[in-house]
Amino acid sequence: MTTSLGRVPKPSRTGLATVVVAVPDDRPAATGDVRVRLIKKDGTRKQVVGTLAGGAVTIVLPRLSLGRWRAAARYLGDSSYLPLSATVVRFRVRR
Repeated sequence: MTTSLGRVPKPSRTGLATVVVAVPDDRPAATGDVRVRLIKKDGTRKQVVGTLAGGAVTIVLPRLSLGRWRAAARYLGDSSYLPLSATVVRFRVRR
């Protein structure tokens, strides 16, 4: 499972995160929801959820205040696959 930021959010605009749940070629694509938790260094937390289509989802991230953040994505699983967490992505929101 991979998480990438296509556009880092700012106080004045939303951002984009893409989450891909990779499975072997001979298996069906993962379905279900992916939760992205956004955690600021000061403890502020936000959460967004997206639904996979074809094993991937692009999630619109909310506007965030200035500072250092972490994005922690978790695939919630489905009838074929167990839940899975991705590596945490760290980023900084600037003006």
